Amino acid sequence: MSGSESYKWHRRNVAYNVHRYVSELALVLVGVGFSHPALVFMSGQQESASLAGAFDGYSPGFLIPAVLVVATWILIRVYVTAEKLTEKGPIASMCARDLERARADLNTILMSSEPLTSLSKLQKEVTDIVNRAYSVGAWPWAIGPSESCNSKAEEYCRDYASQWLDLDVERAEPEA
Repeated sequence: MSGSESYKWHRRNVAYNVHRYVSELALVLVGVGFSHPALVFMSGQQESASLAGAFDGYSPGFLIPAVLVVATWILIRVYVTAEKLTEKGPIASMCARDLERARADLNTILMSSEPLTSLSKLQKEVTDIVNRAYSVGAWPWAIGPSESCNSKAEEYCRDYASQWLDLDVERAEPEA
């Protein structure tokens, strides 16, 4: 993944998480009826019959940052909705978790004396994970082998080849 793709994915992930937590907090506060009494208390008034009256005691030093926070939250919400991050975010999180598990399984498989059968099963699992994430747009990387992927495969062969049965290590080296 290039630097710009990585930044774009990171930005989406941050936006999704901020949206998720702020939305949940706002829902909880509104749900328990906290917003109007909190505004009345912070304004310094004893009691206000209306929500509009709750804003009377505020100075611009409070209202301007409050409006900026609400405007920022609205922009994040619009971005999250437009990019469908509420759909992609959980799938991307699940994909990352599944790939971490597959990576741990890979190390275990490569330590066995005959890893090919298990590697085939693991490859199918990883392909299913990638296809699921890619189909909804939650996969940020290019599909297909890359230079880093090839170098990692060579590293695994060097590290684990001595444990494999019937393997000609000379043959396992990439041909130049």
